[in-house]
Amino acid sequence: MDVSHILHLEIGCFRCALLAILAYLILTGRISLSGLLRRGDGPPQLPLERIQFLLVTVVVCSSYLTDVFYSAAGKMPDIANNWLYLFGGSSIIYLATKAWSMRSR
Repeated sequence: MDVSHILHLEIGCFRCALLAILAYLILTGRISLSGLLRRGDGPPQLPLERIQFLLVTVVVCSSYLTDVFYSAAGKMPDIANNWLYLFGGSSIIYLATKAWSMRSR
């Protein structure tokens, strides 16, 4: 076994341990997800800007993690411009709706 293979296994174990700790804290209620997709002001409703921002973030991160998993040893992959444009556009939509709601108050 070479050093890069050992490091790859260690990083995988570390990520699994972090995921297990996070899942445990969410399931025991120490990390609350109750207001993640709800507006704080007015009637309880699901804001579309938060949902689209969450979905785009998950998709972009999943794509990048897949690229990292299949990349050559010792080299971080480049992020495709399309993913950056998608994430930037999603961030602009989210920030614009937040600014509009703050202005309306």
